[in-house]
Amino acid sequence: MPAGRRAAETVELIDVMPTLLALSGLAPPKGIQGASLVPLMSDGTHPGWPRPAITEAAGRPDPSVATTEESYALSLGDWKLAHHVVHAADRPEFQLFDRRKDPLDTTDVASQHPDIVARLSRELEAWRRMAVGARLKPDSELASTVSGEELERLRALGYVQ
Repeated sequence: MPAGRRAAETVELIDVMPTLLALSGLAPPKGIQGASLVPLMSDGTHPGWPRPAITEAAGRPDPSVATTEESYALSLGDWKLAHHVVHAADRPEFQLFDRRKDPLDTTDVASQHPDIVARLSRELEAWRRMAVGARLKPDSELASTVSGEELERLRALGYVQ
């Protein structure tokens, strides 16, 4: 790898495992979501980029507030769209940030770019449909497919309730 190479593309933590496998000469498992970053590190190009990076958040932004929020954000190119699915009454459902001009996401520009909000919200919704379809079965269904001993080991490790 060339020393000091810096890629401008947004990458995700899910890209680390396929990258390490590629550097080790091993094939990634089928169906993984991440992609190897070796092409970006080698010559700075990758046929799959730019691609959206997704962030999920749930919880209470302020412990004194009883409302639990649920948000998803999609970063692509110069833009970041946050969709606050469950949110406090004083927070908008969508926020749009210009990552190039405002890397700290301090100024919501959604009202000035409704076309970008619409386009990115369609991409974010497509990702959410894919993520819901890929969810693992609930622990109660999974428990019937493993032996009692295996189930106890999984519980001891915190993988099932």
